[in-house]
Amino acid sequence: HGQVPKTMLICIHQTMADLVCRLLVEGSSEDWEYGEIKYKLQNTAMTEVVLDTDNTARFGQRNKAPHLHSLRSNGKQGQTRTTPARHIAECRAMFHKLDSAGEVGDELSMSEVSALLRRGNPALG
Repeated sequence: HGQVPKTMLICIHQTMADLVCRLLVEGSSEDWEYGEIKYKLQNTAMTEVVLDTDNTARFGQRNKAPHLHSLRSNGKQGQTRTTPARHIAECRAMFHKLDSAGEVGDELSMSEVSALLRRGNPALG
């Protein structure tokens, strides 16, 4: 049995994600200050921190959001970009479409989150 890199999935606020990235990748939080972001993570995007078999951490893919491609403007000239309010409304509609269990409130189940992540990166298994 060969050792393989480990995958950790966390959903966390940007500031805390920056702290976790500094701790894992740099090994220290000595220069971290609240609100001073070094590792900017795009909202709703996925960033991989790979935990290698030698107990080191490194970044894999950063700020990938293929699960949002259908919501983005196709960028053709002469077309206006989606307004922030419209984009938020489209994201909410997509979210509710994914919320197949119909829980009370704005929550996705673990299986719904897994399906969304796999849609963006089938290699997640």
